[in-house]
Amino acid sequence: MKAIGEWIRKATRQVLDPDREERLNEVVSLLYRDMQSAGEKFSLAQFKKECGYTDHDVELAKRRIYQTLLVRAWQDRKVTAAEQKTLEWVVTRLHIPRAEATQLHHLAARECFAKSLSCAMDDGALSGEEALQLEQIAMSVGMSLGEFVRMYFQNEGEDYLRGIFAACAEGGVLADDAWSRLAAATKRLGLSRRDLLSAVKVQAERLIEHVLADAKSDGELSESEERVLKKLITTFELDSESANYIKKSIAALQTIRNARRGKLPSLERPTGIAVRSGEIVHYHSPATWMQKRILKSGEQWDQHVGTVTITDNRLLFSSDTKSFDVRFGKIVSHNGATGIVRIQRMEKPESYIRVEEDEPIAYSIFEGSLALSNQTRLSQQDGAPMRHIPRDVRQRVWQRYGGRCAECSANQYLEFDHVIPVAKGGSNTDANVQLLCRKCNLKKSDLI
Repeated sequence: MKAIGEWIRKATRQVLDPDREERLNEVVSLLYRDMQSAGEKFSLAQFKKECGYTDHDVELAKRRIYQTLLVRAWQDRKVTAAEQKTLEWVVTRLHIPRAEATQLHHLAARECFAKSLSCAMDDGALSGEEALQLEQIAMSVGMSLGEFVRMYFQNEGEDYLRGIFAACAEGGVLADDAWSRLAAATKRLGLSRRDLLSAVKVQAERLIEHVLADAKSDGELSESEERVLKKLITTFELDSESANYIKKSIAALQTIRNARRGKLPSLERPTGIAVRSGEIVHYHSPATWMQKRILKSGEQWDQHVGTVTITDNRLLFSSDTKSFDVRFGKIVSHNGATGIVRIQRMEKPESYIRVEEDEPIAYSIFEGSLALSNQTRLSQQDGAPMRHIPRDVRQRVWQRYGGRCAECSANQYLEFDHVIPVAKGGSNTDANVQLLCRKCNLKKSDLI
C-alpha cells in the first residue's frame, strides 16, 4: 500500500508540477548539448545516470529533440540526404523506437505536404514545379507521390480535382481542353484516371443532367448538344444505368427533333385498331382520354383508359368504354407537353390525352402529323417562340435550385417549367421559371 501511495503522489506532482515545462527545457538543452559534444561517444544511459532527472523527463526530451530536428529539416519542404543521416543518428543514439520515429517523420511530412497542396489549390492549377515539390516530400518518407496521396491525402486530392472540374464546367459547359488539364493534374498528383473519374462522378452526372435540361427547355436536341452528350458519356465512362438513362433521353429527343422536321416514324399496324388501308401509323401507346363537360353543378371531367393512335391524317382513341377518331381537319387548336396532348375540336369541349413518357414525344409526333396532313392550318397555343427560355435565365434558375427539383429535390429527369404557363400569360423571367423533375411537372400539369 505504501508503494501505491508513493506512486500516486509522484504522478500527482508530475501533473500539477508548475515548473515542469521549464525543467523539460533544461533537460532538452542539456541532452542536446551532450549529444553534440560527445558525438559518437554519446551514451544515453550515461546521461541518465549523471543528469539527475527522471526517466519520464528524459523520454519527453528525446522526442522533443527529434521533433525539433524534423521541423528544421522540413523548413525548405524537403529532407536532404545529410539531414536524413542526422535524423537516423539521433534515432539510434536516443533509442527512439523505429515505429515511433517513422510515425513522427510521416506526421512532419504530412504537415509540409498539406501546406504545399494548399498553395497549389489556391490558383486551381498544379504546376510542374509544385508537383515536383510534392513528389520530393513523398520520396523523403520512402513513398511514391501516388502512395502518399492515397494514404494521407485521398480526400484532399479528390477535393482538388473536383474544384478544378467545377471551375471548368461552370455554366453547364465543359471547356474543350478542360479534361486534358484535369488528366494532367491527376497524373501529377500520382493518381490514376480511375481516381479522377471517381472524384468527379457526381459532378459529371450533374453536368450531363444540366446539358439535358437545356436541350429540353426548347423541346429539341440540337446536333451539337447530341455530340456533347455522347462525348461526355464516353469521357466520364458512366456506369451502365446512368449511360442507359442518358442514351434513352437522347433517343427520345432525336425522335422529337425528327418529328419537327417532318421525319415521322412509321409503325406496324396495331392489333385491334381500325387503321384504314394506306394509312400510315406514326404513334401508338396506352393512354387516358379526358374531356371536360360543363354542367349546372360545375365542370366535370370524363376519363377513359385505352390506347391512342396517331396516323398521317387522324387521331384514334380506343377503349372498352369509349372509342372514336378525330380527323385533323376538325381540330381548331392544340398544345401539349411531356405526357400530354390538348386539342380543341370544332364545337366540342376541350380534350386531353395523357400518356406515360419521359419526353414530349406524343405531342411532337402529333404536331408533325398535323403539319404534313395538307389540311387546315392550326393555331398553336403555347407556341415554341413564346415558350423558349433564354439561356441566361436557365443558368440562373439552375443555380438557384442547385440542379435539383424545386418540389422533391430529385436530380434526374429535370425540366425548366413555367410557374404560370405561357398560355395563361406567364413570362420567361427568372421569377416565373422553376426547375422540376418529370414526376412533379406531370403532377403540376394535371388539368392546370
